[in-house]
Amino acid sequence: MTSFSLTPFLNGKIKLYQPDKGYRFSIDAPLLADFIRADGDSVMFEIGGGCGIIPIILNFRGKGGKRIITVEIQRDLYELAVKNVKINNLLEKIEVLMGDVRDIYQSFTGLFDVVFSNPPYNPIEMGRISENLQRAIACHEIYLNIKTTFKITSWVLKEGGLFFVVFPYERENELLDEGRKNGFNLRRRKYVYSTVNSKEPFLVLLELKKGKTVLLEDEEEMAIYEKRGKYTEEFLRIIS
Repeated sequence: MTSFSLTPFLNGKIKLYQPDKGYRFSIDAPLLADFIRADGDSVMFEIGGGCGIIPIILNFRGKGGKRIITVEIQRDLYELAVKNVKINNLLEKIEVLMGDVRDIYQSFTGLFDVVFSNPPYNPIEMGRISENLQRAIACHEIYLNIKTTFKITSWVLKEGGLFFVVFPYERENELLDEGRKNGFNLRRRKYVYSTVNSKEPFLVLLELKKGKTVLLEDEEEMAIYEKRGKYTEEFLRIIS
């Protein structure tokens, strides 16, 4: 087990164990948690749970539904997720499974109302792959790519269910094309810029529906920074 430390988040309202070296969650996790919409009866599934940050935030915000099942392939991160669920008193709301989601998903045929994921962003051939295995698996499509993510989501999601995902803006069309091949239609979208002066987004948040959907809802765009070192009011709301 690698060394880890306890980090307060949301102004100390929740606490999280994270690796001292290795993959640590970044801004995409609270952005996705803020974007997700679910009612109190929803049963939810997360593909790639990391340290458990997103299900914990969802429950803190009152958006955790009836129950969340999250699957993590890396034992170190799985063990941290279990610790994090326990110290935040969410054992009755969040179940953490250890394993390869590609081997597990067929046990959950059409069981979920909501699926969400913060998947690896980079194809294997893109950029330098980190020597740290946690970071490599989290950032590059070593185990999980867009095609596999939609295959799993389509299998476990009920007809009419919702899939929430955060992804690089430059790969949005690729993700949407694969979604359409699997019967998903875009229902809601939000672009995220690095700064208020950025010329184009660097992330996109998407809500896709399995099956027919209504007119697309584009949410107001947001930026992370007003200027270097100063967060925007919207991002401060998300992390407070």
